[in-house]
Amino acid sequence: MIEGPEGPAGGGDRPAGVRGAGGPASEDHRQSLRAAALLLFGDGGVAASIARLATVAGVPAGATVFRQGSPADSAYLVLSGRLRVVRHDDGADEVLADVVRGEIVGELALLTGEDRSATVYAVRDTVVARIGASDFDALLRSNPEAALPIMRFLAGRLRRFTVQRGTAADTDSTVAVFALGAVDAVAYARELAEAIGVRVPVETVLPGQARGADLAAAFEHRGPTGRVLVCPGEPGWTPWNDAALRHADEVLLLADADEDPGPGAVDAAVFSPREHSGPRVTLVVRHPDGRSPSGTVRWLAPRPGVDHLHVRAGSGADVARVGRWVTGRSVGLVLGGGGARGWAHLGALRAIEELGIPIDLVGGTSQGALVGAAIADRRTAAAVRADALPLVRHLRDYTVPVVSVLRGRLIGRTLEHLVRPGIPIEDLWLPYFAIATNLSRAERVVQTRGSVVEAVRASISLPMVLPPIVRNGDLLVDGGILDNLPVDEMRRRVGAGPIIAIEVSPPPDSLPFDPIDADVSGLRLLLDRVLPFRTRPRVPSIGEIAMKTVMAGTRHLRNRAPDDDPRVLRLQPRLGEWSLMGFEHLEEIADIGYREMREPLAAWWAASGAGAGGADPSRGIPISGGAG
Repeated sequence: MIEGPEGPAGGGDRPAGVRGAGGPASEDHRQSLRAAALLLFGDGGVAASIARLATVAGVPAGATVFRQGSPADSAYLVLSGRLRVVRHDDGADEVLADVVRGEIVGELALLTGEDRSATVYAVRDTVVARIGASDFDALLRSNPEAALPIMRFLAGRLRRFTVQRGTAADTDSTVAVFALGAVDAVAYARELAEAIGVRVPVETVLPGQARGADLAAAFEHRGPTGRVLVCPGEPGWTPWNDAALRHADEVLLLADADEDPGPGAVDAAVFSPREHSGPRVTLVVRHPDGRSPSGTVRWLAPRPGVDHLHVRAGSGADVARVGRWVTGRSVGLVLGGGGARGWAHLGALRAIEELGIPIDLVGGTSQGALVGAAIADRRTAAAVRADALPLVRHLRDYTVPVVSVLRGRLIGRTLEHLVRPGIPIEDLWLPYFAIATNLSRAERVVQTRGSVVEAVRASISLPMVLPPIVRNGDLLVDGGILDNLPVDEMRRRVGAGPIIAIEVSPPPDSLPFDPIDADVSGLRLLLDRVLPFRTRPRVPSIGEIAMKTVMAGTRHLRNRAPDDDPRVLRLQPRLGEWSLMGFEHLEEIADIGYREMREPLAAWWAASGAGAGGADPSRGIPISGGAG
């Protein structure tokens, strides 16, 4: 049953009240149906059978095709548009997959004879071919070879969900660009299309190219999949804008930073109440060259739930970054925790800068969150190194160990030197997240809003060593306890784009220690360290014990869920026996990181062809991704 936004459009196997539902297909639809069936099954005879058996229905944006738990009576082949598969579990919705042109949905329940395992709805105006249960069964009985493409498609969908969990970069996509204020949406759409066209086929559909009944046809995708339509809106809110919104897979709200951030007619239409989430909406805020973002929360407050990107006016590199974002090709950088060994991230950043690899999103845990925050604010490796070096030699502000060994005041001052003072995460140039652990609720926290310094302090607050951050009465500590290398979180954000993940935690037993007596004397160990005539044993400090505890828990979780995603370039530089607590050795560790990681980064960049404007790195990392 296909339901409209207000409820069921009709009952039984042939719904009424939906555009074209259950009626005979037009010749255009029949051609689209044959093309979509051929795309899925690869067999002209099977495609012809489906074209004869199926009925064509239009599904308005926001309408429900079927609901979780309902009886299965049909399968649906998408001819144009986008459907979304969502599973309801414990009061929350989990997006399982998007279904696009040439893909089928609903077939699994027909094969198993069970009720629907998920809800499916239209993200945008969509045209589907409905195949009833009896016709579907007859099709498989008369054409057994049709089962194999369906099994392959199911396996591919499962892999996308369990491994990639991203929007495929080679599917049809329509991007609507609406101006908030006096920005020229048409001019920006043309720039965006030019940037996207470097990688994929693209077309700009301008206002006035179609009117009235021809509006929907202007947004139809035909021919090979993977084409992007960029559709700028008109000033105010017009029928053209409404059609562009109903057919959009991605919506960009373009604004100049100096304009009034209050909501207007465009916001009223884009954020109108609906049962299901629609296309992803991204606020793109343009800043005059030389001015850093500020006051972003004023733009986000009246537009809850939107993503946002900061761009420099006139910057072609930033237009290209937006292009990667809307086509699911963003490049993510994930920086893991590992105490002082995290200074190796500065070496990786230096190599990334030299190679010209674009970074679109940054996320990190513990020391990776600290370095990542500076990268997200467009700090260079040299600048971070120069600012941090005078400070890292004086981080140990000891206190009476009631809550922690260190006060944390000096670390807070160091953080304020590495990013703009008082900056919130929303004002960083690049999208950024920092992982922390909520001890009170025993859960991972992904920090994407609020003070950068507080977010990083929470992410690096090693239990017993640094005081926890108290937020809303809960204790937040080092994120490495639950997720020391947050690749999964980055996957959810980059779509099908590549991810560079750098792990700096030591491998097991890489730092040997001397035996410790069961009745260890702290005073004796202290004297061994400070008196020159006594032997100094290699024993762990409180900080090292806490850090290794964090590393052990994270390593156990990672071993239980091995990662074979070809889009992820994993680097683990050989950092020898550098201590987890040796923060004063910034220069030595950063230099080793550079030497260890530049070659594999260069090999990946060259093999992808992206460095020379060739192949697209979002289609897979062509090397194994080890550093040594």
